[in-house]
Amino acid sequence: MKRSKRMQPVRKLKQQEERTKAQYFAKTQQEVQREQSQLDMLIKYQGDYFNGLSKGRDQPQSVGLSAQQLDKYQLFLARLHTAIENQRQVLVLKEKAMEAARQEWAAAHARLQAMDSLIDKMRDEEARQEDRQEQRMIDDLPLRNNRYD
Repeated sequence: MKRSKRMQPVRKLKQQEERTKAQYFAKTQQEVQREQSQLDMLIKYQGDYFNGLSKGRDQPQSVGLSAQQLDKYQLFLARLHTAIENQRQVLVLKEKAMEAARQEWAAAHARLQAMDSLIDKMRDEEARQEDRQEQRMIDDLPLRNNRYD
């Protein structure tokens, strides 16, 4: 069996490793997108809440907020701010995980390409050996014919 054929199982393992890493990278990308959407939603909610409150104050019939309502409002804003900051931290962690997954996939992809390159070189060398062997046979043919004459 030719060396290039014997390398095919190893190539399949490298190819499977590369696919697995690519799938994990895609999964981490989706997680980053989901976390970014969550952050965007929280920021939008915060903006909408501020806009709704300021519109309420602009109304002539608005009497303002009582002390208890103001306390609840400030507590709610503090919790919302904390949720936004926590979501930003989660997003940063997910982005780091995604970058690590991208690097692992890139390394696996490079190993697969190196394996393909090695197999191609082996095939080229095998083809050259076959050509040399055929050429020797062709070169030896006249000598064989002369022996039988």
